[in-house]
Amino acid sequence: MQSLFHVQMKIVKYSSFLSPTIEFISAMGVAITLVYAYYARIEWNTFLSIVFALFVSYEPVKNSAPSTTISSAASAPSTVWKKC
Repeated sequence: MQSLFHVQMKIVKYSSFLSPTIEFISAMGVAITLVYAYYARIEWNTFLSIVFALFVSYEPVKNSAPSTTISSAASAPSTVWKKC
């Protein structure tokens, strides 16, 4: 029972860590794109297109991470069968 609790706490810790990490990486991508656009003298409409593409790609990247809910649901039956 104690090891199951520790596993569940690790799942919660890593799943709560994922979203801020992706947001930080996205913010760094926008900042790097802004610096690149400034030095390359890219027009604003092109720059906004690049930023929009980064913004649209955020959700698929976030959803591509392994689902911790599915992982914990898959481990639940084995835990129940161990108890019986």
